[in-house]
Amino acid sequence: MRRRIGIPRGLLFYKYFILWREFLEGLGFEVLISPPTTKEILFEGVRNCVDEACFAVKVFCGHVAYLKDKVDYLFIPRYASIEKKGFLCAKFWGLPDIIRNTFPDAPVILSPNIDCNRQSLFKAYLFFALELKKPFFKILRSWQSAQNKQKEFELLMEEEKFNPLEAMGLTERNRISRRDSPSIRIALLSHPYNIYDSVASQDILKRLEDMGAEVSTVEMVSKNRLKKEFGDFRNIYWTYDRELAGAAQHLLKEGIDGIIFVVSFPCGPDSLIIDYLTRLISDRLPVLNLVIDEHQSEVGILTRLEAFIEIVRRRKK
Repeated sequence: MRRRIGIPRGLLFYKYFILWREFLEGLGFEVLISPPTTKEILFEGVRNCVDEACFAVKVFCGHVAYLKDKVDYLFIPRYASIEKKGFLCAKFWGLPDIIRNTFPDAPVILSPNIDCNRQSLFKAYLFFALELKKPFFKILRSWQSAQNKQKEFELLMEEEKFNPLEAMGLTERNRISRRDSPSIRIALLSHPYNIYDSVASQDILKRLEDMGAEVSTVEMVSKNRLKKEFGDFRNIYWTYDRELAGAAQHLLKEGIDGIIFVVSFPCGPDSLIIDYLTRLISDRLPVLNLVIDEHQSEVGILTRLEAFIEIVRRRKK
């Protein structure tokens, strides 16, 4: 009987789920993911997590609470860096420890150490699987398959403009870009766990599409284009915030009509970089900054979006 391993639907799930699932299934695990966030999952996360944690971590804790009694293991990698001379937010470094201390009754947490400043991505997953007593050739075959699936996943987003959930096959494709002549183009810039979680974001993506906007996100810009746009942003310490800045620069050149930044309260790195980008961009086109947390009002978010879209349309006319 295969051992069941749970993957919480939060944080880096929206970037690496395809890689994780293919690799773990290749090693012989049965993979179980938590369902889309519900009000109950969100409540459990807020109830169990420390107040000082950012909203995205609280949502993640809610998904752990849902999974912990249903699986033999939890898969929560420790991500420190995904590139040379680049770093991720400290919450990704300490996430396995946060979960261990938040849920003492949780099953065994499997957490490969991902730090590309010290070793390659392949070596990190290789050592992780060898510790689980998996045969080398099985590991190699699983890794190659996982890498291929991950590349296909990324190409669907970069070339076909799928969002992560569509590219994963976890939701049907139903984008405004498939309609004729959308009236405005909006860049919705944030980390994927902030905007593709419909409960956490108050379904912001669908609301914008229903208002007649064609929405572009960071995931729809190729990595090569992001790197070309880094320019003055190369000294930004956090990798994902540097990508955010590169995407803003690229989409500005593509002629978008407005930018919406979404920040998970109280994220320090995002607050700094988005304030910096807003100062650079606000004299060129309309910019809206939205902060999401467990106390947000659905009416408040909708009112601000409607007002922003009206400003964009008036300015375009």
